[in-house]
Amino acid sequence: MATEQNLSHNRILTTLNALWDSLAADPPRQALESAQWCIQHAPHLADALSAKIYAGLPDVLLKQLLFEPAGLKVDGRIAALDALAHCKASYVPDPHGQIKAAAKLQKRQQQAKRGTAKCAATATFEEIFDVTPQILPLSEGRSIRVDWELGRLSISLQLAHQFRLWVLARDITRSESGSGVISRRSLWEKVKAYRIPCTKRHFNRLLKDGFGLFWYCVGKKLYLRGIQPVSAIMTEIAREQGITTETNLPGNRDVLLDPSGSLEAWESMIYAGWVAGRGEKGKYDVIIARETLEGLFGRDQTTLRRWEQDRLQNVLTVRYNIAQHVPDDDEASIDHIPNHAQPYLAQIRTTEDIAQETRLCWQLPNSYHSTIKTHVHKGQAGKIRKAAQQSMDDPANSKRGGKARLYFQSSKKLKARQRSRKFRMGLLGNVNQGVYVYLGQHERSRRGVFEYTNRGMPITSAGERATPLAEVDYFSGAGVPEQVFWQQRRDELKG
Repeated sequence: MATEQNLSHNRILTTLNALWDSLAADPPRQALESAQWCIQHAPHLADALSAKIYAGLPDVLLKQLLFEPAGLKVDGRIAALDALAHCKASYVPDPHGQIKAAAKLQKRQQQAKRGTAKCAATATFEEIFDVTPQILPLSEGRSIRVDWELGRLSISLQLAHQFRLWVLARDITRSESGSGVISRRSLWEKVKAYRIPCTKRHFNRLLKDGFGLFWYCVGKKLYLRGIQPVSAIMTEIAREQGITTETNLPGNRDVLLDPSGSLEAWESMIYAGWVAGRGEKGKYDVIIARETLEGLFGRDQTTLRRWEQDRLQNVLTVRYNIAQHVPDDDEASIDHIPNHAQPYLAQIRTTEDIAQETRLCWQLPNSYHSTIKTHVHKGQAGKIRKAAQQSMDDPANSKRGGKARLYFQSSKKLKARQRSRKFRMGLLGNVNQGVYVYLGQHERSRRGVFEYTNRGMPITSAGERATPLAEVDYFSGAGVPEQVFWQQRRDELKG
């Protein structure tokens, strides 16, 4: 009896209705067998079945039921009603939820069986491949929208943890009514869903630390501040602390980041999102020096390298770059050549022979490429940037303009610049200013090769440099004068 009562309510109704429909051709038998099944398996449904039988009784049988008690056994429907009446009188409901408890126990047993099957599958995998499968836990939910410049400021201002709670809270209100008011409990559940390592005590402390800047706490409710005032306040604080903000203002197309993991994992994810945002949806790589990144994020180069190697190996790609240059014999100054430039041997293939020539090369900042996706819409980017600019001393100076373009991703783009009328008129900067044009990747060292030139087309090529052994032989013999010459010119510039 108890085993039969463990059936779920929906399953019981489905079985009873199927039995009732299967005997529709014989109403007395239909009522009698349905009543017997109900009394044995689902006594709590006696009232519902009685009402269904009463609805199908003709007037003659109703009269017999009311005025002729001796004829109760004449029809099976009347016998069924009598049996259901006795069942209702003797039925005692389940006051302590024993049926629900039994159902929960059955569910746990099924889950345990599934876990055993999973362990058996793991054992089979290990037996076949001799490797233990590792399944990384996936974060519940989805990636959230983050302004990458605002995230960078949160790292520099030591507010990354509070900023993460704020963007999670914004994601909650965005998916609901959009009122900007959420409960503390919903935010705490969101933190647990993303498996963020945070205790309830630390969570309350973070809410207290972010009070006034990111939200206001009133009882069990959080009233979130908008992204415009938050951007203005954080930009002003960063400017007071000497953090670079003039050319790195909030108000950009959001990137989609995974907020799960530790605080360092979150900061490294913001770092990769910043690279994706600067690269404009992966159209080109970001070329920037590590010293500049160190000043922007407030983290030393050792920390940045650890992020790239340990946490972002599948997200962020770093490529080392070098520049090649063909010096002119009539150059009166070598101001544009850095002090760390070194001569190299270029092997130039012609139709007749391979010519050798000494040229210069030096190290350039690295290129960074991120696979993080950006949001399809800009949203309030213009309003956010305007609010951030109003907190600066001279917002009009940062509204438009900027430095002339220094790096070109192909010779085609360089050629288009040279043909531009605005460039020839001097409206795009100095026409004699040298720029770097990308030539390709070196086959052996896998480094990006650029050429520094002020011409309309590059002269060098990515694979023209000779092998190290050929360079050693050349500069220990015929190339000694060239190496001494450039060393002397470099010493003259330093003096």
